[in-house]
Amino acid sequence: MEKAAATLLLDLVTRAKFGQPAVFAEEAYKLLGISDPAARDRLHPQLVAVLNILVSTEVKPVDAAWDALVIAVGTESGREFRRKHHRYTEPLGWLRTFLLRDIPDPIPGLTVHQAKGREWDAVGVCLTEPQQAALRKGLDPLNSDVNELVQTVFSGLSPLVVEDIADQGE
Repeated sequence: MEKAAATLLLDLVTRAKFGQPAVFAEEAYKLLGISDPAARDRLHPQLVAVLNILVSTEVKPVDAAWDALVIAVGTESGREFRRKHHRYTEPLGWLRTFLLRDIPDPIPGLTVHQAKGREWDAVGVCLTEPQQAALRKGLDPLNSDVNELVQTVFSGLSPLVVEDIADQGE
């Protein structure tokens, strides 16, 4: 549930920066028990206020934003939040970092899990060294993790173009 509350903030940012809702935003509202469409309108200014706290120069802006987020969501949700923990506030820290960087034309990114089942004209993939090494050897029936990654990322792309930019200083 704590991640669902953070997703509401992420949804505001992705709508503003990318013109589309955050992945799992609808699920977040459902998980929080917020089903009244007017509740979203009532929550909006409170969530904007939380974002303003998040990017403020307060001593602990992430903690302050979390406290304000719990209060804001509590105005529309009857769900009980667990005690504040780094695991719950960490996504707000990531969001703060993104907002403070003020990237003019950010490129949206999804995890493989989030992108699964969707159609894409182009896909960029950042592989770990072990994943790159496994792919260089080719698909292996004993390495289902890499096989699933390849299948999920590259299925449905037409035409398939693979470019290794690791040696281009990127």
